[in-house]
Amino acid sequence: MKKKLTAVILAALLAVSCAACGSGGGGREDNSSFSPDLSSASGLSLAVDQKSGQMIISRPTLEKQKPMGPADTWTIFVYLCGTDLESKGGYASSDIMEMLAANASDNVRFVVETGGANHWYYYDVNSKENQRFVVENGRLIEVDSVSRSAMGQSSTLADFLRWGVANYPAAHMGVILWDHGGGSISGVCFDQRDHFNSLSLREMDTAFLSAFETMTDTFEFVGFDACLMGTVETANVLASY
Repeated sequence: MKKKLTAVILAALLAVSCAACGSGGGGREDNSSFSPDLSSASGLSLAVDQKSGQMIISRPTLEKQKPMGPADTWTIFVYLCGTDLESKGGYASSDIMEMLAANASDNVRFVVETGGANHWYYYDVNSKENQRFVVENGRLIEVDSVSRSAMGQSSTLADFLRWGVANYPAAHMGVILWDHGGGSISGVCFDQRDHFNSLSLREMDTAFLSAFETMTDTFEFVGFDACLMGTVETANVLASY
């Protein structure tokens, strides 16, 4: 009885950490076993098995995994939410300069979406829209722009990932989210132009699931150039992707 009660408490705590701070909220209302559901709004689900009392973490999986590009090619998607780090210190622009200064390779490219700051130091970046750039062979090339949308919204990240995977697939793909981080409580990417609204873990899960459904392979990694994001809850949410 004590073991079952502990499992229920742990499941409740994890569900709160993954869902309560996000706008999506929710979770399963029953305590039965379940199977992964790729059609749901979120990829990660938690429940307690009625018979064993064990907490079950269910994640979506790919039935087939095959590279999405030629061998030895890399695309790194950078979700660059500048916020006050950029408008007050130009730190996001400094990271763009570092990407440009990196050793050039025909097999490696960075695909960057900018937004979330009142002002950008790098002259090619416009704070009034979300721009998309390719950094390749030491050059910054604007390849797309969309009407300004909040970087702290799940739909903005989802749109970038779906667009990026469709237009710049590679055998190896990674994702970096850049900005302030608040860990499992408040997430990452606090948009200065949207009252510092951020991406919760639930919202990140929803965004990655949206891109995941169009992919034939997983990302090599999902990284954070942000504080406090190295948590068990973050790892559990992103493990599938």
